[in-house]
Amino acid sequence: MKQNSQFQQKQDLQYIDHPDTPALFWCKSNDCDENRIFCLSCQKQNKHNQHYNEDVLCIHELNQFLIDQSKQHENLISECQLQQKQTIKSLDKLIYGLSYKFCGIEDKINQFKNYQTQQALDSFIKT
Repeated sequence: MKQNSQFQQKQDLQYIDHPDTPALFWCKSNDCDENRIFCLSCQKQNKHNQHYNEDVLCIHELNQFLIDQSKQHENLISECQLQQKQTIKSLDKLIYGLSYKFCGIEDKINQFKNYQTQQALDSFIKT
């Protein structure tokens, strides 16, 4: 019964150009310059004929399309959260590696010979 009421609700959508005619179709083409929701009269006038046939759908498919599209955003958020966790792990490894590499560098600098001090100075300034 709920499905019938949803179908009836979609059947009752009015098309902007023909307000007395129920909307029966919708277009999902990215390149659509017409009203995306349209009636049988407009379909007969070939207002969406430049689109692929699979881009023009029956109005009762509109709700499911909108639901599916909203779920894609939820999946994107989940993917971003996963990428964030992996990035944090990578940064933690980088910080650990840098800390290990440069741990005790002050003691080493104090023991540099003159030519080593010059090389260190050059490498720090040039980078």
